[in-house]
Amino acid sequence: MNAIIAAATGYSDTDLQPFLASVDRACTETKVFLIVLRRDLKRIERLRGKYPFIEPVYVRVKPNRGTRFYNWIPRVIARRFIREDYSACTSAWRVLGRYALHIMLERFFLALELVQANRASFKNVLLTDSRDVVLQEDPFPHIGDDLVSGLEEKAIGCCSVNSNWLTQLYGTDVCASMSKRTIVCAGVTLGPTTEVEQYLIEMCREIWKCLPKVALGSDYDQAIHNYLIFKGRVKLKVTDNGAGIIATLHHEDPTNIKADMVAGVVTVRGKPPVIVHQYDRHANVVAFVRERLN
Repeated sequence: MNAIIAAATGYSDTDLQPFLASVDRACTETKVFLIVLRRDLKRIERLRGKYPFIEPVYVRVKPNRGTRFYNWIPRVIARRFIREDYSACTSAWRVLGRYALHIMLERFFLALELVQANRASFKNVLLTDSRDVVLQEDPFPHIGDDLVSGLEEKAIGCCSVNSNWLTQLYGTDVCASMSKRTIVCAGVTLGPTTEVEQYLIEMCREIWKCLPKVALGSDYDQAIHNYLIFKGRVKLKVTDNGAGIIATLHHEDPTNIKADMVAGVVTVRGKPPVIVHQYDRHANVVAFVRERLN
């Protein structure tokens, strides 16, 4: 069995419909593990009636940003436990530390638990965003034995957002040393279960190490993703938008993107990518998705 693990908190049925419909069309014998809040139970059960391949992964409601408790957690963890590896901490401190994480970071810990609990039954795993992702084919036959992630078609040094994330976590020198490297998007990563597990172990280890800085934000997963690749701690194959596997469209030239209603496919640089990510940045693709998958 193949598995898709996706964060889906805060999204409506309408937000998730294109992603789930595309999975329904493209994949067989695949379970979709949706990471959601417990208060979403009725909504998820309604979606399961339409898409029985959904398996919910419920998480605790997070504290509001800016509260005294929310700001206190990372300071305590940093002062007492930050030098410890996540796997060496007691379960109580793991729960407390993870409680401070935004779901976009805690999803890596939840995914690791899922993969480790099901490594005997999962053949391949796709870690993905959900709201802005659609599948045009089953992605798993296209990856072989590699862990695969997609490029964003822009250098880190040319993107103030990615540069700021790296600088905040690792400093100006590290950011400068990575400035000419092309951004690797953290929103879609897939591969054989053993490769995904090793990737998740490294991500969780680094998130825990960076806890005092990342606990108050939601966007640092991409900085950590790129840092681990840069340091050689994560070995993966990167694919650009023209390769036909993952198309990450935020920085893509709109003239390279065609949405063919008749053929029922989106093409990027003349090829139909298996996974279309960040499609909501382009009005013609949004219209295509609404027509085809709503």
